[in-house]
Amino acid sequence: QAPPSQPVSCRHLPPRVHAGLTLMARTGQLTCIAWLAHLVRLLGTACLGFGLLGLGAASIVNPVMASAMFGLPVTTNLVWVQVAGVRDIALGLGTLAIWIFYRPALRIFTPVALVVAAGDAVITMQSGGVSPSPFNHLFGVVGISVLSVAAWLDPTLKMLTVSDPLLANRDWV
Repeated sequence: QAPPSQPVSCRHLPPRVHAGLTLMARTGQLTCIAWLAHLVRLLGTACLGFGLLGLGAASIVNPVMASAMFGLPVTTNLVWVQVAGVRDIALGLGTLAIWIFYRPALRIFTPVALVVAAGDAVITMQSGGVSPSPFNHLFGVVGISVLSVAAWLDPTLKMLTVSDPLLANRDWV
């Protein structure tokens, strides 16, 4: 395996699968760190998007279970759980929409999602959340933090400008 400063061979990639990554591999600009950041970003985005959709759906369908999973006491008024479920569904859909339509926006979106996860963790801990739920929230904060760093290190998320040669040469589309 090449040291981190050396280009990584990515010949196994189909040329049309990932234009930016393939172009960088052909020109030798892809390092081990960039390759790892790309893989972490792909996996992390899928986990965040689909995870939030699942969590949101569970919160709406079964608010008692979701309240216990969230780590807060189950009360008679669980409307807040369903509201949080709608929020999670919206964040999950937003994550997947950005992933599908304009991936470079993940560099901005993931730190914003980190604020939501950190807020949930702090509020759960301050409210005397039942263990291990506060740690589940902290795990989410760490996961989204890693995803945020990976998004900034992933060279395929470079925002294109009109003068960029990638836009001029569209044979990779």
